[in-house]
Amino acid sequence: MSNEDPKKFNLQQVIDILDKTMDQVRNIFATVNESQTNWKPSPEVWNMGQIMQHIVLWNKEYLEQMDKILAKADPSKTFGKYKPNIISNLIFSVSKPGSKVKLKAPKQWQPEDKVYTATVYTDLLESLNHYKSLLIKSKHTDLNSLNVQSPAISWLRMKMGTALILILLHTQRHIWQASKLHKMPEFPKD
Repeated sequence: MSNEDPKKFNLQQVIDILDKTMDQVRNIFATVNESQTNWKPSPEVWNMGQIMQHIVLWNKEYLEQMDKILAKADPSKTFGKYKPNIISNLIFSVSKPGSKVKLKAPKQWQPEDKVYTATVYTDLLESLNHYKSLLIKSKHTDLNSLNVQSPAISWLRMKMGTALILILLHTQRHIWQASKLHKMPEFPKD
């Protein structure tokens, strides 16, 4: 997880941090078996499969919307340095790994209570690769002029740059959550 200030990120930094985050995803999830993927220390805590599924569901709605926005973006608008605003700073502070703010996931992003298999890990990697390709496509886009609507809160709109960084922070927050599960003494060894 990065300790850097997300308000100062540029797209290349986001890509570099995403690459490190994807390495962490592989280190945590690639070696867990089905029993470990579905283990919970208590009924109200998400297991690793649910954490992965939540990230996939959340990313899907944002990434599909951003794909459409980028497809319609005016290529004549030059890229300017991304400038977060007060709303961005608030969103970043509650979304980063280790934030003390607990947010209940809206129903559309709540993972099913089911037995998860290795396909959820594959789905997560595909989602993160989609995100990375979108970051690369966004390099020459004015991220201050494009707006993304929150799929869960219809009145909340944010700059495209904010949404791109939010995906990274949200992913990192839940990878941190999974890492805590993985490190618990009760976590199944096999």
